[in-house]
Amino acid sequence: MRIHHALALALLISAPARADNPALRELKIESVDYLETRFAVKPHPPTLAEGEGLTLRVKVSGMVERNGNLHCTLGLELKGEDGKSKAKSDSMSGGDFKNSLGQTTGTFFIEINNIHDEPAKYTMILTAKDHFGDRSAQWEGPLTLEKAKLGIYTTRFLLRTEKEKEKDEEEHRREIASLLFVGGQVDIAFRVLGLTAEGGRVHLAMQVEVYDARTDEKLYTTEGKELAGLELKGRSPNGEVSASHTLSLTRPGRFYVRLVVTDKLAEKTVKREVRFRVVTPDEMTKEY
Repeated sequence: MRIHHALALALLISAPARADNPALRELKIESVDYLETRFAVKPHPPTLAEGEGLTLRVKVSGMVERNGNLHCTLGLELKGEDGKSKAKSDSMSGGDFKNSLGQTTGTFFIEINNIHDEPAKYTMILTAKDHFGDRSAQWEGPLTLEKAKLGIYTTRFLLRTEKEKEKDEEEHRREIASLLFVGGQVDIAFRVLGLTAEGGRVHLAMQVEVYDARTDEKLYTTEGKELAGLELKGRSPNGEVSASHTLSLTRPGRFYVRLVVTDKLAEKTVKREVRFRVVTPDEMTKEY
């Protein structure tokens, strides 16, 4: 299993007023939200398909502030039903919060990727360590791993900077929200799981379509176009493939992407729709 960590994006509101004695505050993991991706709106159930990604949004309160900074790290351990540790990673996420503005609450993100094991029930144990306060707090929650069914999982919008446009690796792109700016480009990335793998080989075809969300008018399709990656023959012993497609954001509006994948060996097709909005800088100024 690979457990990837990510720095928290920002401190959130709702921190308690500073106590005269910081040691009297209780360090606490206030909440843990299961999400498909960092910017997902709907919660993800505590069930994970083998190979699917999961993001944990963790809110920690009661940290000790020192010279306007906070310093907290998270650890994650997975235990099986027999109580034995299956995976463990320490000092994940968090780090320094600069200019905390008197806040003692922070939000962290942990990304869990590519768990491959026998379907089973696990217990997740999160440990928050406040380095300035020399204290720790724990949280436990369930996670069930299931065999993946044919489907499209972990859809995300990824953006490359000018320096990174020549690189195709996913780690060189950053995840962004589904509220996008007109005039640029964005990659929609996803995973196809549950493919039939005969002798470790898979054969699939992919199609990407973009629709106007208000009229359902089809604005763009890859059907019939000779684009690299739309039909793939290759090896994938786990029956999974990661893919992405670049979208050009030519005008503002509300849209949705329809992803269509056909497993040619199993002769089955699955679809998924992902909504997004494109705005001008003026629209952002007016609304926010």
